[in-house]
Amino acid sequence: MGFYRHVSLFPDAGYYRDLAAYISRWNLTGYTGERTPGYPAIIALMGEQLWLVVALQMALGVLVTYLVYDMAWLLLKKKGAAALTALVYTSFLFVPFFEFAILTETSSIFLLQLSMWLIVRYKLLEKEATISKYMITALVMAALFLTRPMFIYLPILFALFYCWKHMRMHFLKSVAVTVLLCGTTFMAQVAWQEVNYQQTGYRQTTYFMGYNLIQTATHFYEKIPDNHAQARDILLKHRQRAQDSLTETQVSMTVWHAEQELLEETQLSKPELGAYFKEIAVPLFKENKLDYVRQVGLSFKLFWGAQSHFLWDKESMQPVLLQKVIIGIAHYIQSPLLVLLNLIFLATSLLILWKALRNKLKNIGALEFMVSAVLAASVAQALVAYGDNSRFAFPFFGIIVVVTVFALLRLLDYYKNLRARK
Repeated sequence: MGFYRHVSLFPDAGYYRDLAAYISRWNLTGYTGERTPGYPAIIALMGEQLWLVVALQMALGVLVTYLVYDMAWLLLKKKGAAALTALVYTSFLFVPFFEFAILTETSSIFLLQLSMWLIVRYKLLEKEATISKYMITALVMAALFLTRPMFIYLPILFALFYCWKHMRMHFLKSVAVTVLLCGTTFMAQVAWQEVNYQQTGYRQTTYFMGYNLIQTATHFYEKIPDNHAQARDILLKHRQRAQDSLTETQVSMTVWHAEQELLEETQLSKPELGAYFKEIAVPLFKENKLDYVRQVGLSFKLFWGAQSHFLWDKESMQPVLLQKVIIGIAHYIQSPLLVLLNLIFLATSLLILWKALRNKLKNIGALEFMVSAVLAASVAQALVAYGDNSRFAFPFFGIIVVVTVFALLRLLDYYKNLRARK
């Protein structure tokens, strides 16, 4: 990556850097509750030197590649296949480019991959695993939540799997594992919500939830009732401007384009505006169920796409010829391949879960848990977010590659056995 010696700063980076500055001063007075502290704490620990953050992310990228390799080896028991899996993972250009960005993607994929690796390596869904391994996994999952709040569901999902397998025969251990994993993340959530309450008066993880909800209503803003006419009209005006730009991405970002005018006209603070958006959005969804379901379907579709994976500063690529080659590879080769990979994973996941259901969930294990985790996220994000939906998929990319290679090799083995019978 010598041709791209550049720290990539996108709009979200400012929020992380702001919170990092507060953390560095050990004083959160004045903080308005945009982000959770996981990633900003890393920036603060690096002395707010962004090149050090990038260096750390590059190191984490190497570790993720190892975790992908080892998890593939544990599942496939073939070193060649495991090496192929790691190679496929690292061959996608967006993986190293995210390491240059001041965004949570690299930290998130590392913590998620580490969680899954711990579950597979130490057989945490089996009764023989020691409590110390669950303690480590609980801390990793809590750190993951503090980095990306969307992962609050992960310990809950794990606890459901574990209890289904062991509750009857190992009741006390099932309770202990559930309390440990869910309790650790829950305490992290409560602690951060208390911080936000002290600073903003709202007990919430981030006020962006309100923004995300109103963003999900982008395509039916005109149905916002008259008692919210001021906000409705401002949102419609900015949506029309975005539609005139002829890009779906701009349309989905309507609320962010309208934010400054809404703040000025309503005289609300950002946390108050987030709460106001939630007040508008929830009844709007209830009154317009069909529109909401259509939007959820669109967001689910976007999750499996590739429109938000390739984030980079094009002008920083030198020479220009190489820039054109890389952009061409990304958009004309790797984007379609990524969509194909996602579709194979999706079909494989449904098949794995269908087989598990046919077997009355008797032998569910790490593989079923991994695909369930990805599918649950794809649905959950669609319920509350619209815009850069495919970025929600990136932390799962290592899992998607492992499961897809696993499925293709199984299919190849089946084909070989079929030919051998003939």
